[in-house]
Amino acid sequence: MILVAITDTGNGVPGDFVDHLFTPFTTNKKDGLGIGLSLSRSLVEAAGGRIYYRSTSERGACFHLLLPTRPCRK
Repeated sequence: MILVAITDTGNGVPGDFVDHLFTPFTTNKKDGLGIGLSLSRSLVEAAGGRIYYRSTSERGACFHLLLPTRPCRK
């Protein structure tokens, strides 16, 4: 597996919203649709991977993406 960690320095994710991050059509943004993370999760899982959120001790959010590796074809 390959692990990619994406971290930002924004406001982070409110504690009461963490359990709903990947729920379709759920957002905490005024103009958000709530499909971005849900769609991302579907695509990653279809490829045999996993995406998840971990809070950081500092400001911001951190998402982890695990993707399977496959041998290169010659």
